[in-house]
Amino acid sequence: RYALDELLGRAKFLNYTVREDGERVFQSKTNVSVALGNLLPHVSIGDALSYAMNGPMGLIGSIGNLLPFLFPGNWFKWDESKSLYQAARNSFASLRGNEMTDVQILYHSILRDQVVLDLLQTKVDWLRKTQDLIQSREAFGLLPPGSTDRWNIEAVSMSQDLVALRSFVSQEFFDLSHSVALSPADGIDSLVD
Repeated sequence: RYALDELLGRAKFLNYTVREDGERVFQSKTNVSVALGNLLPHVSIGDALSYAMNGPMGLIGSIGNLLPFLFPGNWFKWDESKSLYQAARNSFASLRGNEMTDVQILYHSILRDQVVLDLLQTKVDWLRKTQDLIQSREAFGLLPPGSTDRWNIEAVSMSQDLVALRSFVSQEFFDLSHSVALSPADGIDSLVD
């Protein structure tokens, strides 16, 4: 049994889609650090060999590594990575909010559908009892033959609706379990109102 607050907490921190998007935010943040690091001077073995073989003229080909901050393209890449990081953060916040809203909608839908299910079950039980009563009166000749036909059709139709609604509520529980990172096997049996 789960309460709404517990389900919202699970959706906020354990939802599969939220975790995946959180990883994208982390990768974007890492890309900002890499782009910033590319603005700092760095020397490779190739640069050292070029200098050793060609002297100071060998450093001309390595100017991009020795003074990368002089090239505007490196600054643009850093600025772009910061913008992408901010977009990923905004997307993450939006996705998390959407997932929590979906959980809340599913929660209230299940509670509503369970009330409808109980009402429908009560109606089917009443129809069956009434059908049995009419059938017994028909058997004693108090009602004309075929009087139970209309009740039987109504009871069968409502029973089919009951089965369909039970299946729908079962699917809603499955969807809610998935949204809060619970396995369908261990999923949610009932909700605390």
